[in-house]
Amino acid sequence: MCARWARYYAADTVARFPMLTLTGTPAAADVPGTLEIHRLDATVLDHLADVEVIEGAVLGYSRGIDELRWILERREGYMYRRDGRPVGFAFVGKEGAGPIAALEADDVAAELLHLESRAHGLGVDRLSLQVPGVNAVAVRHLVGRGFLFEAW
Repeated sequence: MCARWARYYAADTVARFPMLTLTGTPAAADVPGTLEIHRLDATVLDHLADVEVIEGAVLGYSRGIDELRWILERREGYMYRRDGRPVGFAFVGKEGAGPIAALEADDVAAELLHLESRAHGLGVDRLSLQVPGVNAVAVRHLVGRGFLFEAW
């Protein structure tokens, strides 16, 4: 947890909300709606630049190309688009999931369903996600899918 707090303070932010861990058994799921799902490629600079733009819009900063490539060495990455425009992204692998971001709250549930389904497809038995407590959409969605709160 200390490294996570260090990242927030290094990004010139302060802790104003709790981080929650929700854990559950991933299941296959159909993704409803109009999201177009594209696999990220670490060698395609435009893919990484789209992630940076979304992170900048959601967080106010981006982790940078080198760290995104490092994440993609360990996890599958997905860009979500609508009408060709990037609207969110997510990363998932056998060892974990995240980061995840959506420009619109209405896309959070669909992104989480896709992420959960991919985790299931990868053979992940237990999926744990760290969610900012202020993200009521994600927390309600995950609890509705049977995910439980874990104490740190």
